[in-house]
Amino acid sequence: MKKYVILLTVLVIFTVLACSTESLVGPNNDLLVIQAYVFANEPVNDIRITSTLPLGVEDASPTPINDASVSISKNGNIFMLKSSPGDSGYYHYDGSDFSIEAGDDLILTVTYLGVTATGETTVPAAPENLSLSSDVVVYPEFSFGGGGPGNRQGFLGNFQMSVRWRKETNAFYYVKIDNIDANPEPVDFSFPFLSNFGIISRPTANDSFQVNLFTFTQLGKHRVKVFRVNREYADLFLTSSQDSRDLNEPLTNIENGLGIFSAFNSDSLFFELIRQ
Repeated sequence: MKKYVILLTVLVIFTVLACSTESLVGPNNDLLVIQAYVFANEPVNDIRITSTLPLGVEDASPTPINDASVSISKNGNIFMLKSSPGDSGYYHYDGSDFSIEAGDDLILTVTYLGVTATGETTVPAAPENLSLSSDVVVYPEFSFGGGGPGNRQGFLGNFQMSVRWRKETNAFYYVKIDNIDANPEPVDFSFPFLSNFGIISRPTANDSFQVNLFTFTQLGKHRVKVFRVNREYADLFLTSSQDSRDLNEPLTNIENGLGIFSAFNSDSLFFELIRQ
């Protein structure tokens, strides 16, 4: 889903490396670039198809492909996707008979201008035994006498809320926290127009995530969503650390193209952030 901002960084990896690594693109640079994510128990609407950039082109966006034939196969049943509105390159499934569930083996097939690219993924199980260090978090008031604002920041830097889950062997996770209050109140009235709070972690193989209170901008109800991700996504995300001095062939699980097809599963907890 487009709301998961962290996932969009992967497309940048492919477009940059595709136009920078000659062995990948060759003279015609017509490879399909696929960014496809499916989430258990959620609609299928985060499938994007674009082309690679020509060699030597900088400061440009990849060209969206809106007229490809795109389908996902589950247990031998084929579900055809439709192009989403606008010139975005996104595709979605608009029926009600296609559900994504843990354990599903899925095959994505994209055909465009006589070229067919495919990818496979398995939907992981949802994270288990989620817990928070507290379901009510108190945001303290501060007096700025004596030590000035430095004391406030120093205290907040040491304050953390813990999110935990049961770690499975060879499993990877990431955490998304956002404010879902209908009328959130800013934690600092000096900045009343801050946008809704949100944070997304990097993929991790750990069993916990620490949240610093200083990162919060709003009071009210928050949702903590822990995603279990597949190895192909975790590995691909790590390639974002390479730079122009160390360009390697980008990791991909797409046959006859570039990109990724991956599945996610999640569970949620909630907490209230209140003023002291």
